Amino acid sequence: MGLEIVVEGLVNGIGRNRQGHGQVAAGQAFRRAEDIRADAGVFNGEHLARPAEAGSDFIVDEQDAVLVTELAQAAQELFKETPVKVTVYGRDEVERIGLTAFLEVGKGSIYEPKLIVMEYTGAQGVESRLGLIGKGLTYDSGGYSLQSSEFMETMQHDMSGAAAVMGALWAAQKRGLRINITGVVAACENKLSATAYVPGDVIRSMSGRYIEVNNTDAEGRITLADAVTYAKQCCGVDRIVDIATLTDGIQTALGNRRCGAFSNNRALTAQVEKGAAAACERMWELPCDENLRRVLDSRVAHLKNSAMGSSVGGYATVGAMFVKEFVEETPWIHLDIGGTAWTTECEGIYTKGGIGFGTRMLYETFKVMEKEGTQV
Repeated sequence: MGLEIVVEGLVNGIGRNRQGHGQVAAGQAFRRAEDIRADAGVFNGEHLARPAEAGSDFIVDEQDAVLVTELAQAAQELFKETPVKVTVYGRDEVERIGLTAFLEVGKGSIYEPKLIVMEYTGAQGVESRLGLIGKGLTYDSGGYSLQSSEFMETMQHDMSGAAAVMGALWAAQKRGLRINITGVVAACENKLSATAYVPGDVIRSMSGRYIEVNNTDAEGRITLADAVTYAKQCCGVDRIVDIATLTDGIQTALGNRRCGAFSNNRALTAQVEKGAAAACERMWELPCDENLRRVLDSRVAHLKNSAMGSSVGGYATVGAMFVKEFVEETPWIHLDIGGTAWTTECEGIYTKGGIGFGTRMLYETFKVMEKEGTQV
């Protein structure tokens, strides 16, 4: 898919040339979608079609991870001269705003965390606004709960949710969809160092809830917790879609061609289901099980960040239940693309590496929301 290839490029490490090989700059790669749309039909009709020869322009052989600063710069470059307002907050500003749990995750890296906020107002005079949250871990070693080398080899895909958010928002503004969206990406690295957070830490979130860290490799949900709270408190959103490579458990449950969905609102879920069907991207709703929520109970904080030490199973559900705690009563759907964001084989429309899963689904969902209205 034209747009999907663009996002695939970002997932696979576009940004800067570390090895001396030819590479397309992040913003240029996104805007190449405009150049190829006549041949590819990116915005022709009701679908996004894949250009036959564009993949090589956006995929990096070395599979380098995008740096946090590069992801922020990519967003700024992508939306330059568009109706989307991009604001990037550095560490000091993020601390002032209060996203303290997010900052804890990024403490082990030499690269400063960035909060990337992208605001699109396509429906002037309409108060309703969708919060679109993408997980933006540009690299995840697992921290002190260290991953195996096998898993770390492909951890540049851990910002696939952020890439999907950026790509879908770009498509929405290009089509001039009559919908208001604020995209939020809490971008950082999860690295192991003398300054990194450790198991046993109790950290404060923006919501005021305290989190007992029992697994530093369950970091994405911590960043999402603060991003969700920020969207609610500072951006005026009245419903939330988050997309994240959150768990390996989702692949165990659904395989590598179908993402999992967890929600507290049937009407919002129905809109995303229609978007997924239109995009030909598979999703399956799984339950938010309050019985599994109990494994997150903590003696020293409001909740733990994982089910580490428990044999209860349902780990994708546990991850979603953690995020749900911070969503509270806001209509919400969580898309876990932990099994679908990356592939090791060529199959159908997919090439090896990051495939931009969720981009088309989100874009088609925006069109459903535009048509049906925003009340859920």
